[in-house]
Amino acid sequence: GINAEYMGIYKMESHITEFLKNSLPQELEELKKLNLISKGDIIESSPSEAKVTITTLEDLTFILRVTSRGYEILESSVSSPEQKEFEDLTQLLTSYSPRYVAAFNERLIKGISEIGK
Repeated sequence: GINAEYMGIYKMESHITEFLKNSLPQELEELKKLNLISKGDIIESSPSEAKVTITTLEDLTFILRVTSRGYEILESSVSSPEQKEFEDLTQLLTSYSPRYVAAFNERLIKGISEIGK
């Protein structure tokens, strides 16, 4: 059983490494390009975790730790965030950025009406 367990952990580790190296930077670029956040940068990165700084459209800043367990707020300009841990950036931005939600919904509606044409 130990071997299978180790392989499971190894798989998760290599998945998170892949995510931090490729998907995370892409996601941050995409969010910036679509004007859904005003800033997003990886400030530190190792194979198993990264530190990211994000500034919302409302100028709230978050420093996040990103691991295989998701996103954790380390520091923020929100005086005492109600929730500290998030599965993904969408969840975090939905909680703290009304303008993200509005822009996201607008894009969604636009996308749906495009399909109908």
